Amino acid sequence: MVAWCALWGYRSVPLHVSPKLAIPALSSLAAGACWLRVVVRHRERLVWALFATGSSCYAAGWVILFHLSADQSMGLAGLNLSDSVSLLMYPTWLAALLLSTRARFRTRADRAGVDGAVVALAVGAVSLSVFAAIVPGAFRSSWIDAVYAAAYPIGSAVLLVTALTLLAVLRLRVRTVWSLLPVAFAVMFAGEALFARRAAAGGISFGTSLDMLYLAGPVLVSVAAWQAAGPAQRRQTTSSGTMLLTAVATLSALGVLVLRTPGTPALATGLAACAVVAAVVRTALFITQEQLLAVRTTEALTDPLTGLANRRALLDRLAGAASGTAEGSVEAACTLAIVDLERFKSVNESLGRGAGDELLRRLADRLSHAVPADALLARLGGDEFALLLPCTVAEAAVEAARLREVIGQPFDVNGHELRLGSSWGLTSTSAAAEGSESLRQADVALYAAKQDDQGVQLWTSDLDDAGRELLRLISDLRAALQEDDQLLVHLQPKCHPATGQILALEALVRWQHPVLGLIFPDRLLPAATAAGLLPELTLRVLDLALAGVVSLRAAGHDVPVAVNVTAPDLLDPRFASRVAQTLDRHHLTTASLRLEVTETVVLHNPAQVVRTLRLLSSIGIGLSLDDYGTGLASLTYLRDLPIDELKIDRSFVTHYLTDATSRIITDSTLELAHNLGLTVVAEGIEDRETGQALAQAGCDLLQGYWCGRPAAVHTLVALLEEAEAADAAPVPAPRRSAAPDVLVAVRD
Repeated sequence: MVAWCALWGYRSVPLHVSPKLAIPALSSLAAGACWLRVVVRHRERLVWALFATGSSCYAAGWVILFHLSADQSMGLAGLNLSDSVSLLMYPTWLAALLLSTRARFRTRADRAGVDGAVVALAVGAVSLSVFAAIVPGAFRSSWIDAVYAAAYPIGSAVLLVTALTLLAVLRLRVRTVWSLLPVAFAVMFAGEALFARRAAAGGISFGTSLDMLYLAGPVLVSVAAWQAAGPAQRRQTTSSGTMLLTAVATLSALGVLVLRTPGTPALATGLAACAVVAAVVRTALFITQEQLLAVRTTEALTDPLTGLANRRALLDRLAGAASGTAEGSVEAACTLAIVDLERFKSVNESLGRGAGDELLRRLADRLSHAVPADALLARLGGDEFALLLPCTVAEAAVEAARLREVIGQPFDVNGHELRLGSSWGLTSTSAAAEGSESLRQADVALYAAKQDDQGVQLWTSDLDDAGRELLRLISDLRAALQEDDQLLVHLQPKCHPATGQILALEALVRWQHPVLGLIFPDRLLPAATAAGLLPELTLRVLDLALAGVVSLRAAGHDVPVAVNVTAPDLLDPRFASRVAQTLDRHHLTTASLRLEVTETVVLHNPAQVVRTLRLLSSIGIGLSLDDYGTGLASLTYLRDLPIDELKIDRSFVTHYLTDATSRIITDSTLELAHNLGLTVVAEGIEDRETGQALAQAGCDLLQGYWCGRPAAVHTLVALLEEAEAADAAPVPAPRRSAAPDVLVAVRD
């Protein structure tokens, strides 16, 4: 404000007193105010240092003019040293303007630079032409004098146009420091133009009111330096406004070239021509960038591995389908399907990720030729795909069944014949307003399809209810694993086929929920799997099962127990040591424990699973292959796995007496297992006739309701004592309860 008051105080100074002192002093005071701002405030310090440098150059020019170079001949090669120093203010201030806006907007620097060049050159050309028209004698002297005469008003004009352009394009608030800078440049432009006109007429003089106009620039800039400025906000420039400004500048430059008169300076013509060339460069640059943008947009919507659409492209199409639904268009009948591949992880783990990527590419190519032409096939990531079909859910279910067969056909990858399965979750896009909701519904249906082994599952609101119930169970299960009384183990007998004597036990987990009551594995295991709690649950079951063995020993019954293990257990390299530690904690030997695995467990990572199983076998723990006959590579596992017991699945045993095929498969399995030196257990024995028939067939152990239901330890003790009292007679099947037990073991 000191500089502002000094400017107005200059009017009261007698004009004949000392303009040689007042003008340099006022401009120096303005420069000093800017430098003080640089020292005191940290925000945008470099910007205001540039403004201060420009003001200092301007003040130095006045000092040179009035005190060091009265004859204006101290410059090199005849240049005017005073004007040469003063004119440095304009490029310095222009750099400060551009630097101050860099933090306030984001755009491509190359295109912005060319736009600025077009505008600056056009402004220079027009300003020179106008200056030549209003000051006819300006360019009749030497070219150096002409340049000096035009440089001041043209420099002010460039600053004014730049400030107004940035103010408009950046949509800056008027109540900022930016509102003062255009005023400073406008007043300075008026003063410089009037001074140049007077100079051309031979009337150069100082100490008049005209001094206030060209001194107003540095003074107002120093005032702006101390205005409060808010934090810089990055803004996206308005491309339409920028293009309009560039177009106007280009037309103005063309006007200078077309309307050129004999009095138009050659420099103006040259600047106009350069502006037109820069506009052509800008257009070429714009076309190149638009082409690049189109390529990048395509890449942003494409999966790089398969070349299919990606999740973003799918969401865009779903948004279009949702809007079509709202308008009642044909796209209302759309179905979204999410596809998850089965057994793909084992390909990555056994053959490497390179083979997995090649398999995904082959699958994508196969599906691209198999899906309808008007469908959208996308890869969501990993081994998960999505398909948007323009049809009803019922029609999509038929299409999904066909495509499952397409996926199931063999692939030849690196000399290996690979087969994949797939699970499908379907939902209608008209059932949800947003694409993310459709994806969620399809995911819910997919999860249900994988859980129930159905292959294809349609979304219903009941599945959402089941999902919410699953979330509640997961939360409660986490708490139950921290408690000591909610998780239980019931032991199911394995008996001798001829005598009925209980020779072994299998541990089956139960959850005594404080609100829902007793929860069986068919509800417990999905919650544990979804929450990633299977390893923790297995260790708890193992601990409870071995505690039961200790209790049975205390009652005089030494019977080993079998515990089912899952894929996450066997993939943990610490699992074998944890099993050994649990046995030691209960003071039991490995003869008291047997672990049961299924073929599907091995599929997750055959190498690691086999390694863990061999380690368990090496420390003396017996291993059983459970649910034999339901997998895909049973004979291979019989060769590679270190098992000593095989359990024939109940699906064959149940129909042993009524289905000839089941009887042939069971008898063949018995012969094969015995030839390999394996013990054979028949699961699912529920009546005496089936038990006796399997005993005659040579089965080693029987398991099922006929031998005994799963029971708590104290109940099992009573059964053992009853059996001993009856001289090892077969244990009769207890009366069935209203809520029968569920024989689902702890497995993946």
